[in-house]
Amino acid sequence: MAQQIRNNGETGLVARTKTNENFTELYADKLTSEQLTDLTDSGDSALHYHATDRARSNHTGTQTVSTISDFDTEVSNNSSVSANTTHKTSDGSDHTFIDQSVISGATPTLTGTNFTGIPNGGLTTNPLARANHTGTQLANTISDFDAQVKLNFNYNALSYLTGDGIVDDYSALYDLINTTIDGDDATIYFQVGTYKLGTSLSIPSNVNIKMEIGAMFSIDTGKELSINGGIEAGYYQIFDGVVVGKFNVPAV
Repeated sequence: MAQQIRNNGETGLVARTKTNENFTELYADKLTSEQLTDLTDSGDSALHYHATDRARSNHTGTQTVSTISDFDTEVSNNSSVSANTTHKTSDGSDHTFIDQSVISGATPTLTGTNFTGIPNGGLTTNPLARANHTGTQLANTISDFDAQVKLNFNYNALSYLTGDGIVDDYSALYDLINTTIDGDDATIYFQVGTYKLGTSLSIPSNVNIKMEIGAMFSIDTGKELSINGGIEAGYYQIFDGVVVGKFNVPAV
């Protein structure tokens, strides 16, 4: 045992034995809390610190949930937690959904800003309606595009020809008739202008010609323009145009 020399006030210095039982009694008021370390030597279960040291509010640092023995029970008994988790479930993916109707009372108003994946039938403005779309789309996304285009083969000559009386429009008109129209029934509108033809041209019967007043063909000397289809004209008009050169039309 360790020995302690102490003045007992009567006989001078005497040796006293320092044991686990009397150490606290003799020296607890002499030492600081930093020096009081494992004083009981595991001999008892008493905590020898001040009550304020045991108060949770005075502690620092953190601790894990696993150190709180009744954590799960207390959380599950919390009314707010229960109300927000009772009807939540999962379909096995990484998404959680509500397993019962959320409609109570008046039908809620849904908007595209707050909701996605909503069947279009439940929205006031149908998001699938073409009239509500913006932007463009490719022709191949329209299932009957080709069939409908064939029903409306009308062409404005100035979209393909020059019509200034200087540039030879023969090649452009030939390509329009034989490549673009390519055997389909069509009408070519010749707006006001002079369409110069430096080479003889025969317009087939599937192509109709309609000329505005003031439109004219300028056919080079010795060349011919033959129109085998119809010529559209207004009331009391045989032909709304002027031809300079040799011009052939089908017999009536």
